Amino acid sequence: MAHEGQISGRLDGAPKVPSDWVVKIDGRKFAVVLGEGGATVDGEWITGTTDWQPGMVLAAANGNGENLAIQLRRTSSAIWALTTRGKTHEGLAVPARLAPLLDHMIEKEPPDLSKMLICPMPGLLVKLHVAEGDEVQPGQPLATVEAMKMENILRAEKEGTISSINAAEGDSLAVDEVILELE
Repeated sequence: MAHEGQISGRLDGAPKVPSDWVVKIDGRKFAVVLGEGGATVDGEWITGTTDWQPGMVLAAANGNGENLAIQLRRTSSAIWALTTRGKTHEGLAVPARLAPLLDHMIEKEPPDLSKMLICPMPGLLVKLHVAEGDEVQPGQPLATVEAMKMENILRAEKEGTISSINAAEGDSLAVDEVILELE
């Protein structure tokens, strides 16, 4: 049996963190070079530190004498939402050697779910309160779904007209199934 020291290709400790990065925040790109006690951002030295480690959702940072508390939330596999001083910024950081690929990444627009009534849990559609062509107001009942022996009334979130109904009373619905659409 081989000891771990005899296995070829093994990692010798944690991988090294690159020092050259491209950071994209709110659509703007910045060249960032990490250094001892700070970083160079687009050629300007910023003295600073942070206690952030992978997996942390709250971090403290200090830059050029200013203290910040930052809340981090991953919004996709590579995009982060950073909230500080009451404002949320969308950010992405990639090693500089990969930055040229950013221009080739397609930014996927999320679908406008406000025009759809989506089933929030698996259940039985027991009642449709509207028909195609009906005009609806916010708060108006649209459908009733029974799940776990409880009836859940699904209501309109905004004003609109029912453009299509994709389910019928008595249908078993899956979570996130589109019940009807508004225009």
